[in-house]
Amino acid sequence: MATKIVFLKKKKLSKPIMLTGLPGIGLVGKICVDYFMTQFKTEKLAMIFSDSFPPSVHTKEGIISLIHDELHSFNFEGRDFLFLAGPVQPSLDFRVGSAAEHYEFASKIVEIAEQLGVKQIFTLAGINIGEKRMEKEPKVIAAATSNELLKELSVLGAKAD
Repeated sequence: MATKIVFLKKKKLSKPIMLTGLPGIGLVGKICVDYFMTQFKTEKLAMIFSDSFPPSVHTKEGIISLIHDELHSFNFEGRDFLFLAGPVQPSLDFRVGSAAEHYEFASKIVEIAEQLGVKQIFTLAGINIGEKRMEKEPKVIAAATSNELLKELSVLGAKAD
């Protein structure tokens, strides 16, 4: 199976942008995207399953379901925002998996994003700075695929570190 995306509904999207927040350092990205999804009352579009996820299930009201991530949408002022969120991503422990699983998962997400018309994907995550976090003011760090985008993010207050 590798990574499989099961769409629950088809929807015509307008100028979609994707934000991803999966578990990582400090759960920063996951918490951000989960907060957006709660505040905006998003609509679930798809479920994402992968062989590279840990063998686990969820229960809700006594019903078991295979662990998965989800793709949600929200329209604001004529533009669609897609949110990729969930409790899991491919294992970071290379004793049980490999980097290839991460690339396959990411490639599948990018492939689907392109099919949906997404031109920009923003990945939210934490950065491990160790004990420095106790003495430094928090900031948003940006890494981009072009100087133009990096400048746009810098104008909004992000730092290119």
